[in-house]
Amino acid sequence: MLLTRRLLLVSRCCRLNSHRSALFSASLRSAHVDASFSSAMAAAASDARFCGEIFLFFVLFCSVARTTRSGERVARTTRSGERVARTTRSGERVARTTRSGERVARTTRSLSQPFNLSPRAHPSLLPSHLHQPPKHLTDIGANLCDPMFQGCYGGKTYHEPDLSSVLLRAERAGVGKIIVTAGSLPESEEALEMVVCSSSSSSSPVELFCSAGVHPTRAGELVVKKEGEGGSEEEEERTLNAAAVTRLRSLLEKGFNKSSNPSGKLVALGETGLDYARLQFSDPETQKLAFDSQLDLAAELGGRVPLFLHLRDAGEDFVSLLSKPRFNRADPSSSSPVTLRGVVHSFDGGVELMTRLLGLENRDLFVGFNGCSLREESGLEAARRVPLDRLLLETDAPWCDLRPTHASAVQNGFNLKDFDAANGVVWKDKKKISEDDFASGKNVLIKGRNEPCRIAAVAAAVAAARGCSVEEVARAAWENSERLFFGGGGG
Repeated sequence: MLLTRRLLLVSRCCRLNSHRSALFSASLRSAHVDASFSSAMAAAASDARFCGEIFLFFVLFCSVARTTRSGERVARTTRSGERVARTTRSGERVARTTRSGERVARTTRSLSQPFNLSPRAHPSLLPSHLHQPPKHLTDIGANLCDPMFQGCYGGKTYHEPDLSSVLLRAERAGVGKIIVTAGSLPESEEALEMVVCSSSSSSSPVELFCSAGVHPTRAGELVVKKEGEGGSEEEEERTLNAAAVTRLRSLLEKGFNKSSNPSGKLVALGETGLDYARLQFSDPETQKLAFDSQLDLAAELGGRVPLFLHLRDAGEDFVSLLSKPRFNRADPSSSSPVTLRGVVHSFDGGVELMTRLLGLENRDLFVGFNGCSLREESGLEAARRVPLDRLLLETDAPWCDLRPTHASAVQNGFNLKDFDAANGVVWKDKKKISEDDFASGKNVLIKGRNEPCRIAAVAAAVAAARGCSVEEVARAAWENSERLFFGGGGG
């Protein structure tokens, strides 16, 4: 339509008399066209038809110029976006490194902040069975002691502690219980203190429980190395750190002793296991020794303490150590191997490995799924085929979030953006978070930081993979968590 109008204008221009040429010359000068060029055009424009042709050229020239400038702006925006994307990816690598190595210094934690969140919005964007969160959800693994929930990222503080808002978002997403996972001795003590305080003060809208154990990347806490004759790391002699093992045993006994801990807030031993994907933090021999000692501790407690197991790229060694018969050395009258129970959390090992683990003798194991589990097709297939009575759900917050590039979204048809829109989620960069975001009732989540409220999205992704309802997946996972961690059958 715009082009048609311009052609009509040119046609009329061709009928103009000669005195319009001077007006055209002035318009060229006002458009900042070169003076010599303007004079030449004015002289040539004595012919009215030629004047029309020049006018058409001028209109098209301006249009092209505008298009060119717009294209340059788009190009600049694209290059800027690429730089931001590269920076984001670099930041994610740094965050993962921080999490896997030693924890940065903690800031003072508080569960007494006001809860302010808005109700969900836009329910029409999702199928009816995804409009509301399931009624029963337990996040079996969330790292709530991580500094991110105190506003600290990579040692730098970006916002005030917001754990209270995180917990309220979880409650509104249908979460009833969260197990706060620990990965070191200090963190185990911190987690137990957090959940006991939340229970005594009733400051959390969600019931909090915890684990105690040493993560494979921090296995050195339980192991002492002595330099060998050759001086190389391979020749180092490794022995258990007796004081550290005693410290963990005391923590577990205290946590499971109903007389000293009537609230029963410590419900698992872990994280423990093997991680050969990050050997820069702990070598395989150190990891195996620490894992073996924690399995022995579980046996000494009579198998009453469920295991919270970590496995990455170490399937054979993991199965070998886990399947080894364990005896209760604290009970001389016991001669039979102890049956150990537990969950292999954040599982991404594929169907074959899952089948081997579920079939181990004297082991009562479950499989936990989160965003990382559903990253590849092999993990997605495991989620499809795991028996419902062995399925557990988790977020591993602030890590292991679901992403649009994962197999769960690409091959499964699960739309994470639509899910967020249906639940009124607003994502903001940590650098742009303000006090108003925590106090104004907005459902604000921080980009790159997973939260327990995302367990509803994990349930939806698993349900989409299995071709069943979210409620069916959530109900099964809740009943399994009750059976494994809380001594019930789910009701």
